[in-house]
Amino acid sequence: MLSVILSFFPISVLSQNVDDDEEDSDIYTERSRNANGIAGAFGLTTTSFVVSVSFVRLLSPDWIAFTSLAMTSGKDPKEIERFDFFGRSIITDSETGQLKKNSLFLVPLTVGAQRRLFREDINSSFRPFIEAGVGPTLGYVYSYQDGFFSGGYMKLGFNGFIGAGAYFGSNPFSLQGLTVRYQIDTFPSSVELLPNRFRNLFQGISLSLIFGAFFN
Repeated sequence: MLSVILSFFPISVLSQNVDDDEEDSDIYTERSRNANGIAGAFGLTTTSFVVSVSFVRLLSPDWIAFTSLAMTSGKDPKEIERFDFFGRSIITDSETGQLKKNSLFLVPLTVGAQRRLFREDINSSFRPFIEAGVGPTLGYVYSYQDGFFSGGYMKLGFNGFIGAGAYFGSNPFSLQGLTVRYQIDTFPSSVELLPNRFRNLFQGISLSLIFGAFFN
C-alpha cells in the first residue's frame, strides 16, 4: 500500500522536503549564504593587548571570510617593568637596566578566512573553526619618555596569523565566541625599542573574545 501511495506522490515534492530537512539541520542554511556582518574583538596578548573590528561575510555553512582592522603594540622580549620609589611603572632592559628608548604602536589590516570544523558531527550551537590571515601593518614609533603625541615616525610592514576558536549560540545572526591566535608583525628595517637592540619581527599569542552579528 505504501508503494502505491508513493507512486502517486510527486517525486519533486519528496526531493524538496529532503533538501529542506538537510538545509534546516544546521544553524547556517543556503538562505544565509553571502550574509554580511560586523564583529568586534578584545583580548590580551603575551606582550600587551589587542582590539579589532571586522567586516565578515558568510560564504557557506563552512566558510567565513573577513577583513579586520586591529590596534595593538609591539614589545622587545628583553623589556621588564619596574617601579620607582613613587610606584610609577618604568620599563627597562632586563639585562642592562637601561631605560626603554622607544615604543611601538601597531595597526594591522588583515584579510583572512575561518574554516568551520566538525559541522556534521556536533550540535551547531557550538561551532569550532580554524583561521588564518595576512595583510599590511602600519607601525608608529615614538619616544617612550616623551609619550605618544610627542612626535614619531611611521613604518610599513607585514602581518599574519594562524589560530583556532569557536562560536557559541543557536542564533544564526549572532557572532559570539573565543579565538586563540599566533600572530606576527614584521618590518623591512629594524626598530630600536631598547637602547642598541634592533628588531624587525614582533610576535605573540593572543586570546580574544568575539562579539558581533550578521545584519543580512
